[in-house]
Amino acid sequence: LQSQYTNLQDQYSRVQLRVKHLERNSDTQYVQDSQQEINRLHQNFAYAAD
Repeated sequence: LQSQYTNLQDQYSRVQLRVKHLERNSDTQYVQDSQQEINRLHQNFAYAAD
């Protein structure tokens, strides 16, 4: 489970970096997709933390 959690953190920071990069380049559709992915990862986090 610990490795799964670390893996999620890894994905999460990658998505966040991508969002920052995209907001600079103002690709709004892609930013929205990434926000949804972040929300999904958040739910995985909550699930893994239980």
